[in-house]
Amino acid sequence: MSVETLTKFYLSSVDQKDPAVLPFPEASKIIQRTLESGWTEQQIKHAIENKHPKAVSLKDILFPKGNFIVDGEIYYHSELRIAPPVPKAKITDTGEVVYVNLDESWELQMVKVYTMYNLLRYFYSTFGITPNVNEIKRDLGAMNYLLNAYSVDQILFIIDSSWGWIEDEDSPRPRSPLDIQNRSREGIVAYEEKIAHDRSVGIIGKC
Repeated sequence: MSVETLTKFYLSSVDQKDPAVLPFPEASKIIQRTLESGWTEQQIKHAIENKHPKAVSLKDILFPKGNFIVDGEIYYHSELRIAPPVPKAKITDTGEVVYVNLDESWELQMVKVYTMYNLLRYFYSTFGITPNVNEIKRDLGAMNYLLNAYSVDQILFIIDSSWGWIEDEDSPRPRSPLDIQNRSREGIVAYEEKIAHDRSVGIIGKC
């Protein structure tokens, strides 16, 4: 994916009538400098794809306030990783199944941007919640409370453990992030097991 392609992707994701949107040449320069600083094309694309709906400035998208991601850290939840594209199966004329789009050079990558918007969105999407404005404000405070006790990586695992408990036990869904504290022990265990697994098989990623 070239600088030109990434720039076009950025411009297609925003309202180009907004005065905060940079023209093509300036946006291209920022993307080029970001790549030169160590970001991958996939990390830039991921940041644009998962930006806050109101973010239009490229600098606000790539370098937002309140970013949870620390350069050099390895994260373990799939939300904080960029996985390789899924190989596509294709049947040849002889009936043989082959897989295409395999990229053996692919290296596991960490996302570069993950904010409270992304964390709350994951919580809501996991439990099928459509919040109103007041609920979002309430849940923002609740999630900040959890972040005093757990890392964003751990919270994501706790969310998953809470969903697993609901499926297994037919329990009521949480109404607030504070409700997932009941499954914090299971979430931390899952988090620690993931770390142990990745280290045992030598999985490391590009930060």
